[in-house]
Amino acid sequence: MAVLLFVCAFVFLFFLLFFMFRINIYTFKKLDYEYFTFGYFGAFATINLLLYFGKDWYEEALKMNGDILNGILLMSFAVMLLIYILYVNIRTSSFLFGILITALQAAMYFPFTIVLFPGAIFIFGFFSQVSEYFEAKKRGRK
Repeated sequence: MAVLLFVCAFVFLFFLLFFMFRINIYTFKKLDYEYFTFGYFGAFATINLLLYFGKDWYEEALKMNGDILNGILLMSFAVMLLIYILYVNIRTSSFLFGILITALQAAMYFPFTIVLFPGAIFIFGFFSQVSEYFEAKKRGRK
């Protein structure tokens, strides 16, 4: 069952990539602008992560009667970045198309953020060679 789930997720992400490329071809022909680029992915990944960690920080502070401002600030930075992207998309196209393409970008970049963020953490951990530090600690060296 896990293999089937993995294959379905891979096919779904491949379909999303194909759909993104088709949209880019269409918008480049019509508007001379590409809406699915690595820069947009970075911006939407930042928005998704700021919203997730901001909400988590806010709820944790509510449980402990702590300072909720940090979580609110993270979420407000994410909303400001989303509004800026919406402004850029509306400026490069019409009002309705700008709103629709921004919603489509948010919906299509969300699964890639979920898949690639843990992968990026794993890659950074692997290449940071943290294991050598822990092995030296086991043997008693500092």
